[in-house]
Amino acid sequence: MNSNDFEKELKAQPFKGVPPEWKRAIIKASPPDTKVLPPSWLRELLWPSPFAWGTLAIIWIAIAGFNFAMRDTDNRQESVQTDYAQLRVALEQKRRLQTEAEETFAQRKPEAVKPRSYARPREIAG
Repeated sequence: MNSNDFEKELKAQPFKGVPPEWKRAIIKASPPDTKVLPPSWLRELLWPSPFAWGTLAIIWIAIAGFNFAMRDTDNRQESVQTDYAQLRVALEQKRRLQTEAEETFAQRKPEAVKPRSYARPREIAG
């Protein structure tokens, strides 16, 4: 008999539940309430008012989150203000340099245009 035949036989049999006597015996033998409890020191610390401690923890987390968010916003505003100040200084320097260049160009005397070619004239072979 191979495994497929065995599986077919099992499928053909009706499912039988656990007898009620067994259920009662198992329930009687099991220990009462097997809940997982936190460590005793934590339970003793929170026991007087766990709701109050939970609320306090949520408030601390909220304050830390707001503090982090505000610090980040302040840094961005300072960064933007610094960028604007640097941009103003750079534009002022550009205007000053442009004015100096225009004044220098206006004071120059026009020179005779010279050819820019440095090539020697070709000799004509005769």
